[in-house]
Order: sequence, then C-alpha cells, then structure tokens
Amino acid sequence: MFPRKDLPRAALALFTALVVAGCAARPETLRRPANEQVLQVKEEVKWKLGFWDVTLVPGTYVGKFEDEAGTYFVGPPMCVYLAGRPRKEDALAGSAWECGILLPKKPGNEPTVFQIIGTNRPLMVFHPDDRPDFSKVAPLAPRPDDMSGAKTALAFTPLNSGAGIVGGALTGAVLGALIEAEKGTFRDFKSQPAKGWLLQAPASALVP
Repeated sequence: MFPRKDLPRAALALFTALVVAGCAARPETLRRPANEQVLQVKEEVKWKLGFWDVTLVPGTYVGKFEDEAGTYFVGPPMCVYLAGRPRKEDALAGSAWECGILLPKKPGNEPTVFQIIGTNRPLMVFHPDDRPDFSKVAPLAPRPDDMSGAKTALAFTPLNSGAGIVGGALTGAVLGALIEAEKGTFRDFKSQPAKGWLLQAPASALVP
C-alpha cells in the first residue's frame, strides 16, 4: 500500500488519526447502570476518516457503563471498521475494532462512536462488494462485554501483516508501547458520523 520508506510516517499518521483523538474513558472508572438498556442499530452507519471509509455495523449495543457524560453501549464483535485504498492500484485493506456508542445525558450533545484501544484486528480479505470477510479474522478474548471493572487485558495486533500499514521494528515498538498504556480505554473516533445520525429512522431504537 505505502512504499516501504513511507511506512513509519503512515503508521504515525494513522495512530494520530485514530488513537490520539476525542474524549476518553476507562471502564474501571465507570459505573454499572442500575437498569441495562439495549440500543438496536438497524442498518450500517457510514462516514469518512481521511481516505478511509468507516462503517459502524448493525446489531445490539448494550448499555454496560455510565458516568456524568452518559451511557456507554458496547457493541457486537468488531462493530466498527475502516477500509480503503491509499492509492487506486492498492488492494483494499483496513482494520476492525471492538467498539461502542456513548449516548450523552446532556440534551443537544451528539452520540459518539468510540473504539476500544488495543482491540484492532487487520482486515485483509474482502467480498466482491467490498465488505470485509470477518470469518478470516481471529476473534479476541475476552470480549469487552465481560469487563468487570478491573483493568482490561485485551490483545493487541499491530497493523503489520500482508499489505499492512504499520512497518519497521522501531515504529512498531513505539506504537505498541503507546497503545499498551491506553489498552482497554474507550476513545472517540476523531471523525464522527453526520449530525443527527442516531435519530434518523430506521437507524436505531432504544429498548428499555
């Protein structure tokens, strides 16, 4: 995808775009809600992050945590992914994350999509319609659903396989150390869906 000499620069750019972005919260600092709610996302939600296409997948998002900001709904496995071609001749590639939706308490604030740091899995196999083949991606253990309030121990796989984006031992070590420190953190994507995305029927429905 990127020429070898550009791999460290591309890695740092991707890290800056996806990790050092937006508000953050750690599960062990959050409360468990008295009553668990479910948010049903009924269709894909898409937006752009640079040249990447970002997709939030449909499914059941469960309200597992809360704080003064709102309720954190944890999604199904690999619920957000990005995919793209830095150059037209490149093969489609990307990455998927465990994720969730922060539904804010303050009226007027927009819901935000967050990724769970340290859970990314490289996407290298795609169907003809450009949708990723998740059957080719190894699952993570434990799932974020199982977070008990203790510091989360989630696996991390750098984006360095096949035509991957992250290259170079030094860059990989730096990124690994930085992500290790943030592992398990809920962090907003720097880029978010269009305003009002969660209210647009039939995008979602909140189930008590």
